[in-house]
Amino acid sequence: MSRPLGVGAVLLMALAAAGCLLPSFDDLGCDGSCGGSGSGGSGNGGSASAPCGVDGVLIDGPGDTPYCIGKTEVTLLRYCEFLDAVVDEVELERPAVCDWETFEELTECLVTDDDICAAINQTCNDPGHENGHLPAVGMDWCGAAMFCLWDGKRLCGRVGGGHDDDPLRSEWVGACKPTTETPECSDSGCVDYLDTEGAGSTCEGGVEGLFNMVGNVSEWVDNCEGTSGVSDYCEPRGGDCFEGPAEATCSTVSAPRPRRGEGASLGLRCCWDP
Repeated sequence: MSRPLGVGAVLLMALAAAGCLLPSFDDLGCDGSCGGSGSGGSGNGGSASAPCGVDGVLIDGPGDTPYCIGKTEVTLLRYCEFLDAVVDEVELERPAVCDWETFEELTECLVTDDDICAAINQTCNDPGHENGHLPAVGMDWCGAAMFCLWDGKRLCGRVGGGHDDDPLRSEWVGACKPTTETPECSDSGCVDYLDTEGAGSTCEGGVEGLFNMVGNVSEWVDNCEGTSGVSDYCEPRGGDCFEGPAEATCSTVSAPRPRRGEGASLGLRCCWDP
């Protein structure tokens, strides 16, 4: 039985019919009929009393360099908004190492019929769906990095921005503060994606208001080895709920994944300057 296409897929086909869909971002262009060009970014959205806005936590970085990190993993609902923006607005900022990432690859899950994409499409097709609070998964490194740029932020890397090549200056590592309860965050007995916990769950570490840094789903960070693109390997952080309590530590580094890799237990979280 065929599954109804999500709203993103419908827009994707509409763009193709209008002649505005081309194979790669280098070739993307429109005749003025393809919609807006603005970012969907929330930026820092902060104030003097809440420098990281409503969706971030302020972390005191090394050298008196504060930064913000998302309170939760990026939700499926928010990632669906990004996918719709990809289809609707076409042009996106992307890292230089992602020049191979095509429009079709970013939106592949909108027209793919497997269990994970089915769960994603349920939310993309119905923003009120109960899956919307679950962590977004199924994107490659470039999809994660481009989401954060679209949202006015960056994929967590080095404090102040850039490649995470030093744990002492790592935004993600600096924000992950373990407690005695931390191992329990990966002891939920996950069988499949729908067993993961939603944003703002009770799994809070040593930083007030910061959730699921370990367990649940592992997270892409800007720590890839090399700058050649597709073949570079990156090490997701935090472990996931499929690996068990022993892997639920702030120092857990998942098996290296190529930038082009993706998975049902691999999501993302963004960082930004206050």
